Amino acid sequence: MKSQPLILILLIAALFCGCASTPTAPANTAQVSDITILSAEFGMGGHVADVTPRVIGLLADQPSQGFKADYKTLGADPLPGKKKVLTIRYNYKGKACLFTVPGAKQVSYQALIVNATK
Repeated sequence: MKSQPLILILLIAALFCGCASTPTAPANTAQVSDITILSAEFGMGGHVADVTPRVIGLLADQPSQGFKADYKTLGADPLPGKKKVLTIRYNYKGKACLFTVPGAKQVSYQALIVNATK
């Protein structure tokens, strides 16, 4: 087929001019920089642990992938053997937001952004 070399040349040209590039970290970083974590608590009722520094660190280490909200990852288990929730208070572009996720669910910057823009 004569069209295959032409398609390949067009694809290569698109890659070099940036027309077919995939999003890179700086594009995501702009959105991430719009989020400020104020506090994070893990537990239930009056039995909660302040996991703010840990949540900030986990999100910074894995901004796109995020982390699993469980006692092993968060390093705290205020109610052993009981169901818990992770509650994150944060600002997104100056807007106060609250994100609550059951234990063992995934948390990421993208989830916080989606929550803030609903």
